[in-house]
Amino acid sequence: MKSLIDLKAINYITTKPLTRNKKGLLIQTPFIQIEEGDEVYSLTGKDVMWSYFDAIFYQDPLPRPPVEDDIFAPTVNSPSLLSLLQEFTVEAIENGNRYIQVEHDKDGTVRMFANLDDKSKNFDDIRIVGNMLSTASSGLLVYQPLIYRTKSGNHIRPALVHAVKDCVIVVYDIGHSYYFAVRGVCSAKMQVGLCEPMLIKKKDSVGLAMKVKDTVELCVKHLTTTSLKKGVNHKWFTTREYDILLHQRLGVRI
Repeated sequence: MKSLIDLKAINYITTKPLTRNKKGLLIQTPFIQIEEGDEVYSLTGKDVMWSYFDAIFYQDPLPRPPVEDDIFAPTVNSPSLLSLLQEFTVEAIENGNRYIQVEHDKDGTVRMFANLDDKSKNFDDIRIVGNMLSTASSGLLVYQPLIYRTKSGNHIRPALVHAVKDCVIVVYDIGHSYYFAVRGVCSAKMQVGLCEPMLIKKKDSVGLAMKVKDTVELCVKHLTTTSLKKGVNHKWFTTREYDILLHQRLGVRI
């Protein structure tokens, strides 16, 4: 399973440089748990730990011997593993590497980490939509890679999130088309879909302009009066299925 980690949103909840084997002896098998939102990712062993370091410093990899000396053979003045992880995270973000990819099992056990490929970070096309939205509304607009789920798996795509009142317009660049979703909140702070998700061909400039205008108007008119008791877990559905379900929560049947 492929997911995306935002280094600005993580917390290191477990950082053990040494763990015990079946005989009770301490061995150099680090165990690290990274929390991001509701997700917890578990890293076990040097190989996985180094795939993490290599992903966050893919342009200038860390030297292994001195880093392992600090982790596994610390002196009185050596930083703890937690301190090292926190320092590395801050440095990576300052160097412009905020998002990384993680391959993991359903229980959060990490197989490996990787830096994002160039396609995931190419926001040239999605900025066309962003410029239209910025003209139509003054809300906060952020460009970022997001997970786009299909039947074939999770795909990391360039995307944008544009806030209008208490709603967000989410647009994914999925190749030859843009995927639009408009998500609002109800009085219980749970999400609803203001319209059915839609694909717009990139070459359809008229349809794109109309979609931007319509989505902004939907957000402006949305009232947070609907009361819902249970949220929808996006991990159980494709992105399109998730947005259709959010729309159906408003009493609409597609």
